[in-house]
Amino acid sequence: MTQVAANFPGHTMPRLRRAVVGVASAVVLFVAFGGFLHTKWGRPLMMRLFGASCPMFSATAESVDRARHMGVAFDRGAADAPARPALGFTLDSSTRADVASWASAHDVDCKEEHDWLTRCVNVAPIAFSGLEAGLPIDEVTFGFRPDGKLSNVSTFRRKLRPDAADKAVQEQGQRLYRSLGMIAGSRVGSGQVSSQLASSTRVELRYRDYSVDLNAVELPSGVAVREQYLSARD
Repeated sequence: MTQVAANFPGHTMPRLRRAVVGVASAVVLFVAFGGFLHTKWGRPLMMRLFGASCPMFSATAESVDRARHMGVAFDRGAADAPARPALGFTLDSSTRADVASWASAHDVDCKEEHDWLTRCVNVAPIAFSGLEAGLPIDEVTFGFRPDGKLSNVSTFRRKLRPDAADKAVQEQGQRLYRSLGMIAGSRVGSGQVSSQLASSTRVELRYRDYSVDLNAVELPSGVAVREQYLSARD
C-alpha cells in the first residue's frame, strides 16, 4: 500500500500518543463509516461485521457526538484553521433544515436516517459550491450534533478507474489548499493510486478546530474515493 499524508502546520502528533490516536481515530472513522454501512453497497459488509443487528441503529446523537469528541481530542492540530470548507456548508452552524432546503433546491434525494444522520444518494457535483464539474457522487452523509448543528460532511464515490480517482483527490486537495491559503504544488502529496489492490492516496489536514480526510483506495470492485470534513470543536 502506498499512503500519502499531507500534514500541515496545524497538525501535530507526538510519537507517544500514536497508539491512543489510532484508537480514537478509529472511533471517528466508525461513526463516519456508519452512513456507508447502511447503503446497498455497505449492507453486506455490515451483516458480516455485526450480524443482523448493527450498533449504529441504536446509536443516539449524544453517543455519536461523544465518539467524535474522543477521536478529535487525540488527533487535532495546534492552530485554528484559517477557514473550514465543507462543500458549501458551515460546520457547527448549518442545520438539518438547511440540508433539506439545499436538497430541495438541487433536486437531491435525501433521507433522515437518524436524528444525527442525513443520507443523500446520486448527487451531481453541481449541487455543491465550487464543484460545478466532476464525477457523480454516489452518497453524501451529513452528521449532526445533539443540538442539530452540522458536525461533519462525508462523500463516497465507488467503482472508479485509478486515474479518475487520483484526479478527484488531487482536484479537491487543490481546492482545499486554495481555501486555506496554502500554496499548492503540481500535485497534492506525492503518490498516485495504482491498479494494485489496496494501493491508495491520502490527504490529511489537522487543525485544532477542523479535520479533513481525502482517500482514494483500490478495492476489488474498483477504486473508492471518500471525503470527510469534520468539526473538531468541543
